[in-house]
Amino acid sequence: MIIKENPFYILGASLRDNRQKIMSLAEEKSLEVDEAVCSEARMVLTNPRRRLVAELSWFPGVSLKETSVILSKLKFGVLEAELLDKLPPLVRFNLSLELLLHGKKKLSDAALEKSLFELAKSYDDINADSLLRVINEERSISGFSEVSDVAILAEEIENIRIQAVHSLQDLLSGRSLTSLNHIMLGVLAREKKDGSSLELVQDYIDSIYAMSVQKDMETLDEGIKSSIENVKKVAARKNVSKSYLEQVIDEFLSKLEDYDNIMQPMQVSMQNRGLEHTASREMASQVRLLAIHLSTKHKAFDLSERIVKKAKELFAEVNTSAEHFAEDLSAITQLRESKAKREKEITCTIEKRSLFFPKTVSINPKKIQYGETEYQLNEITHIRYGLTERYVNGFHQGTDTMVAFGDSEGETVITWMDKYDFRKFTDALWKAVGPDLIMIMVAQLAQGKDIYGTIYNDGIKLTKSKFFSSETKFFKWHEVGWAEMNGAIHFMAFKENDFVKSFSFQEINNAHVISVMMRIFKEHPARTISEAFGMSKADAKKERQVSFSEDTPEDSDDSTSGNSASTNSVNDESPDGWLGLFIFVFIFIAIMIAMLGGA
Repeated sequence: MIIKENPFYILGASLRDNRQKIMSLAEEKSLEVDEAVCSEARMVLTNPRRRLVAELSWFPGVSLKETSVILSKLKFGVLEAELLDKLPPLVRFNLSLELLLHGKKKLSDAALEKSLFELAKSYDDINADSLLRVINEERSISGFSEVSDVAILAEEIENIRIQAVHSLQDLLSGRSLTSLNHIMLGVLAREKKDGSSLELVQDYIDSIYAMSVQKDMETLDEGIKSSIENVKKVAARKNVSKSYLEQVIDEFLSKLEDYDNIMQPMQVSMQNRGLEHTASREMASQVRLLAIHLSTKHKAFDLSERIVKKAKELFAEVNTSAEHFAEDLSAITQLRESKAKREKEITCTIEKRSLFFPKTVSINPKKIQYGETEYQLNEITHIRYGLTERYVNGFHQGTDTMVAFGDSEGETVITWMDKYDFRKFTDALWKAVGPDLIMIMVAQLAQGKDIYGTIYNDGIKLTKSKFFSSETKFFKWHEVGWAEMNGAIHFMAFKENDFVKSFSFQEINNAHVISVMMRIFKEHPARTISEAFGMSKADAKKERQVSFSEDTPEDSDDSTSGNSASTNSVNDESPDGWLGLFIFVFIFIAIMIAMLGGA
């Protein structure tokens, strides 16, 4: 209620005037002012319940002389700060609000910021119990019944605050968004410096500022979500230039900064209350997911770090988000170090020195190259490798090595490495593509597909060999055991141990992948393999799709084939072939000696 609309102002009455005096004043004023207005003012002031609103909007606790001085100064729209500071909190609040709403001087942003803070401070200083005593003292003189319950007074004080917020909303609606933002941040800074938590300041933010920026906030929110998707889309493009991706991220961060500028008053306000701004926290989570996506999916650690550093700065007032971003920076550093370590581990070059036919095979973080043939690591579909020790009469005669790798278009088989180079190369080969092939294989199983028509997500098909036929039967994983021996991984049913299946490391593509996958499955028991790896069907669809068929290639030896293949026959790790050859040669020589002796 503004001063000029207050019944006390309309009738020229004081808080101490009794009912008869008010009736007389109403009759006199009806000659000057509209009779209906005077009649309404009289009814308000003579009704104890309705009178309370007028009393609280007037000058309780202020003398008649001081009231007269204040009213005369209000005609000029100015009151000295020294005068205001001496008045009771409620009166100071009423007059400050009056000057804000109806003062003749247009206030600058800085002046408005100061006035809004002082208004909130005055409201915070109001003490309902003290005010109740003042009101009842005046009523005891005027002859009106006292206010019996402080709760009634507190309710009316609350209503005054609500009405003030509505009035201020109209006042501030004429300010630009930038101006309003600066004003609110200034009020919040004053509040923080004062060490207080002011209810009216919270109203400024929640009811006035938030409503004023609602449309802009929604527009920016949609823009940022769209920008996040665009960053992901561009990052996923093959051979996208780093400079272009940086440009897209610049645009995203610019929008994020605009968003944060608008959100700052709400973020700071919530932080001052010991809370967090929900919308900002949710936005920070989306930004975190983008940074994680760039670092884990695309290994773009520099770009991810840049986003996290900026977000940590922008969302500093959202405490848990700021903490998460700090943790993310540490994680990115570790990932970068891990990436550098991995790149070092998988970088490998093996050479076969020869005057006429030198050979070189190399692995780097992007590809495998053998002569003129190249395989991109992210396109490798299968690997095989193994050692075969050669023996004659129990004496070791040497070691044969075999390494094979390929994609959907073909494969390369290498057999010329010595044991040392073989171990060095296969260690790098596994670290380069093995883990990815495991996840691809698990993804296939999670989608209901099988591996080589044998391995399924929840079990395996085992075969029982008979004289002229065989029998195949499906077993759940809890019914099966498996182990690695003699250059292969072997599966066997517990109760029907004549049902078996083996995958040779040298002959079956990705047998090593199957072996490590099963090892992890055993360490994390679950009903299905995908459950052990925590992979859902939705996640599985995001993995690279590879066909694990049962096709068997022709034998290869140190060659590059243009045909996709899944198995390759190479000597097993057994001396039996050499022993047979030795016996055959021995018998042949013995027969020849006998024939010559007979001659």
